[in-house]
Amino acid sequence: MIYTDGFTYHKNIIADDLKIRQSLLANGGYRVFSFTWDDVDSLMDKDKRKTKLDQAGHPWITRALPKERETIIGQLNLKRPDWPGTGALTGLTAFISMLSLPEADRDALWLDKARYSFLGNLLSQEPEGDGLTALGTRIGLPLNPNGRYSRIRLSCANSLPDTEGHELTLVLEPPHSGKIPDLSGWLVFDDNVPADELEWQSLLDLLNLYQIFPKFAITARSFASEPDWMNQFFPEQTNVDDDWRNIYQEALAEWKSFIEHLASVNAPLPVVGYEFEDSDGSVCGCAELAWPDRKIAVFRDESDYSATGILSEWRRFLWSPDRAFPEIDFGGNA
Repeated sequence: MIYTDGFTYHKNIIADDLKIRQSLLANGGYRVFSFTWDDVDSLMDKDKRKTKLDQAGHPWITRALPKERETIIGQLNLKRPDWPGTGALTGLTAFISMLSLPEADRDALWLDKARYSFLGNLLSQEPEGDGLTALGTRIGLPLNPNGRYSRIRLSCANSLPDTEGHELTLVLEPPHSGKIPDLSGWLVFDDNVPADELEWQSLLDLLNLYQIFPKFAITARSFASEPDWMNQFFPEQTNVDDDWRNIYQEALAEWKSFIEHLASVNAPLPVVGYEFEDSDGSVCGCAELAWPDRKIAVFRDESDYSATGILSEWRRFLWSPDRAFPEIDFGGNA
């Protein structure tokens, strides 16, 4: 879903805008992108004029770090590749480039970019330390008690006087077995004080990039005062082992409820994104989940489900978020 917003109208309804966007994200079936008229004008300009955010260096997305903290990110072997054909991190040019990629490649690259920015924000200030157990209990997050979190005040160079900036709370769960750590966070935009246009654009900039995280929420200060506002965005996760956690992270957002169901019934671990090949080695179909040794596959698309190149010995199931979970017999091992 794409919004093209103008500051004059939207500057006074930020809380309502964020509630709508976050509700769409929480539904699990949408990606929400917000662009401004500055983005559109820049793209259409024959001289390729830079947007205000480009000129400012995307201050909420890109953080300058001391060398020793850049090294911490480097130790995670986290890459920051460019979108095809452009060095733009966000904005309409990056969005158009995203659309040229297959979904799995797009999401993998997107997640790496978001992780890099997220860790840059986290490491730009000293984390506030422990206290994660109480914090996790309050909002239903399965936080590692040895984790770290940080509340960062984000503001732009030309922000309005007498404002303290806007609080971004980042939560970092320590990596397991050398893997990239789980990341989650929430942005509380202070709509009780006026925001200038660059801050508003930076808010949309951050939401466009960070929405790829499995656990992320964004709201306005006036709405955050409501009790338990985070509950629908940070549902309590089933305690699963690292193998199921990896499957959960690889799956599409709208398939995560199905993954949780499979884990809860002790199903065997599936392969995510299993490709079928026909007799000449060409890909003839793709299952969202598959158990090759049991010849079981669950498909998202009707065309893949009905592909003629898949051997008849495979048991096929078709599922989408609006359907009941299929009853799959794993041969008594589930």
